[in-house]
Amino acid sequence: LDRSSAASDVYKRQAQIHHETLTRRMAQLEERMEKLERRLWLAVYGVVAVILTQALQSILVATP
Repeated sequence: LDRSSAASDVYKRQAQIHHETLTRRMAQLEERMEKLERRLWLAVYGVVAVILTQALQSILVATP
């Protein structure tokens, strides 16, 4: 009975460690995804700014 209890405790501890590791890695992945999302939005805003600048320049050149 002691062996099965000890084995059960070992299994529970391994499962807990595994869960903690997965949780930590998921948090790291979420953080990386958020950073990537910020970079992508910055790129989108940059492209929009270039397009708007070119449109404004075209309007200013066409207007006497």
